[in-house]
Amino acid sequence: MHMLSRKKPSSITIEFSCGNYYKIPSCLFSISDLEYLQIERCIISLPRQFEGFKQLTVLNLKYFSSTDSDINNLISSCPRLNTLRLKYFKGINRLRIQAQALQVLEVKGSFEDFHLHAPNLSNVYVTLNKTKVADRSKNYMMQAFVSLTGIEALVMKRCMVALPQMFEGFKRLSVLNLKYIYSTDADIANLISCPWLKTLHLKYFEGISCLRIQAPALQHLEVQGNFEDLHLHAPNLLYLTLDKTETEQCDAVAGDKKNYPKEVFVSLTSIEELSINGPSLTYLSEGCLLTKPPGVLDRLRKVLGACSIFRNAPMLRELEIQSFSRPDDSWSQPIWDHDQTEIEEPTLHHLLTATITGFVGLEYEVDLVRLLLRWSPALEELKVVRDDEDVLNDACMCESLTKLLALPRASTKAKIIAI
Repeated sequence: MHMLSRKKPSSITIEFSCGNYYKIPSCLFSISDLEYLQIERCIISLPRQFEGFKQLTVLNLKYFSSTDSDINNLISSCPRLNTLRLKYFKGINRLRIQAQALQVLEVKGSFEDFHLHAPNLSNVYVTLNKTKVADRSKNYMMQAFVSLTGIEALVMKRCMVALPQMFEGFKRLSVLNLKYIYSTDADIANLISCPWLKTLHLKYFEGISCLRIQAPALQHLEVQGNFEDLHLHAPNLLYLTLDKTETEQCDAVAGDKKNYPKEVFVSLTSIEELSINGPSLTYLSEGCLLTKPPGVLDRLRKVLGACSIFRNAPMLRELEIQSFSRPDDSWSQPIWDHDQTEIEEPTLHHLLTATITGFVGLEYEVDLVRLLLRWSPALEELKVVRDDEDVLNDACMCESLTKLLALPRASTKAKIIAI
C-alpha cells in the first residue's frame, strides 16, 4: 500500500473475498489524483490530515465498516464525485450525503437517519436491509428526496413512502420502482402522478387500499400486491402486468355502484401485452367484464387472460396460459362458472400461437384446448407443456393427449405439440 501510494494511480480496486475486514492504511487517502476507488471488506478510517479526493468521480464501497463522521467526510470531500455506491455497511447510523456533482446514488444497508443534498442527482437506488418495512414513525427517506427536482430514476425497497407537505412532484422522473413499501392511498397517488413517468413497478406494498394511477406517458406498468380498488388512466400504456396476491370474495357489481374493475381497461387503447394472474381475473370479472365489456383493445398482441378479454382483442396473435392443479374433488368441474350463459364466444381471427403450461391432463384443461381450437381459424400451433411434477399417472396423461389430438379444429393448419 505504501508503494502504491507513491505511484499515485488514478484507479484502485481492493477486494477481499473472506476473512476479517482489512484496515485501509492512511497513506491511501493521500493519493490526490485518484479518480476511481472501489473497496470491499475493508475498514475505512480517515486520517486527521485528510484533504479529500479532488479528482474522484466514482466511489464504490461494499461490505465495509466505518463511522458516521468518516463516511460523511469522505463523501463531502470529493467535489467531482459522480457515482456513489454504499452497500452492506456497519457502524453507520446517520448517513449524510452532500455531493454537488452526484448523478448516480445506490445505498443498500441499514441505517436510522438519512440526509441528502445532491441537486444534480438523476438516479437513486435505496434498499433498507430489514426484514420488515422501515419504521413507520420516521420519514427520512422522502424528506431527503424533496429537493431532487432533476431525478429521472428512483428505486426504493423496504422503505416508508410518506410525502412531506412541500412535495411538488418529480417533474423529470421516468422510472419508478417500489418494492416492499408502506404508504397510503393519497401519498402513492401523488408520487405516481409524474408527467414523464414511463415505467412503474409497484410490488408487495402495505397500507394501500384504493390504487390510483394517473400517468399519461406511462408505457410499462407492473402491479403485484393486494388492493381493493384500482383506478387506471394511462392512454399510452403498452405493457401491463397485474398480479393481485389475494383473492377477494367475488360479488357482482350491482345497480349504480361504481364499477372500478371495468374502468381499468377503458383507456388502454394502445396496450400490446397484458399479463393477469388468477386473483386479478377474479377482481376484473366482478360483475362487469362478463356482462358489459370495456373498450376495444385493438392493438393487443399477447394476453394471459379470460374469454371476456379475448372478445375485445381482435388483433390477438399470441396467447399463453399457465394452468394450476385444482383439488381432487374439482377435477371434473366445467371450465366456466355460472356466468357462462352470458358470454358471447369470441372469434380469434389473428391468433397464430397458443401455449398452455403446467398441463396435467385435467378435464377442464382439455375443454380449454377444445375452445381455443374452435375459436381460432388462423391458428398454426397450440403447444401443451406438461407439468413434470403432476400427480397423475402416465396412463391418464396419455388418455388426455389422445383426446387433444382428436379435437376438431377451425384451422386446417393447426398443430398440437405436447412437450
